Amino acid sequence: MEYNKNLLIFIIFQPSDWYRVSRKELVDCGGAGMFNVYKSPEHALTTAYRDVSWEKDKFIAAAVRPPAGYWKDDNRLLQALDLAAQRLGIEKVFLLNFIHLLI
Repeated sequence: MEYNKNLLIFIIFQPSDWYRVSRKELVDCGGAGMFNVYKSPEHALTTAYRDVSWEKDKFIAAAVRPPAGYWKDDNRLLQALDLAAQRLGIEKVFLLNFIHLLI
């Protein structure tokens, strides 16, 4: 992807280039109106390009802060934990009852 801040032009070579485009950059390019219909760039792209296998965690990695309520979705939270476990090589998690450790 190429981005010229002076001209506010994006050249997208492949779908993954969109992960690095922020909401602010889209608004600066005249795309503010799309947010009347879609709540985020992720929402717009996943709706418009349903045939692309989007990695939703990469939209958040490119953003400064996830949208309000993003982590309240149990599926997103579990997907993020699964991805972190995969990247860190965690195969099994043992839960401890910390209350017993305090007594």
